[in-house]
Amino acid sequence: MWTITAVMVGYDLDSLAAVDPARMIAAAGAVLSHYRSAPGLRQQVPTVFSPVIGGDTLPTTPLRAIAAGFARDVDLLLCHTVDEFRLMLDEPERV
Repeated sequence: MWTITAVMVGYDLDSLAAVDPARMIAAAGAVLSHYRSAPGLRQQVPTVFSPVIGGDTLPTTPLRAIAAGFARDVDLLLCHTVDEFRLMLDEPERV
């Protein structure tokens, strides 16, 4: 949705990357208000900044990737977060 909205107002990804971070954060409130009224997964996620599934970087959801063996060659994965992973789950309420 971010990409679609950006294209609709005349921004491409390079233009968005050049926006001052403080301005982007200030605009997030308006975007979040829009998403709260829209159906779907975005309504459940409390932030407008989250991973986008698709492409080379994150081709599928993390749990589906692990189930498909994407991490089979990783011996150990460490993390210092507690709840942030919930942003990337298909069904966060089941965790």
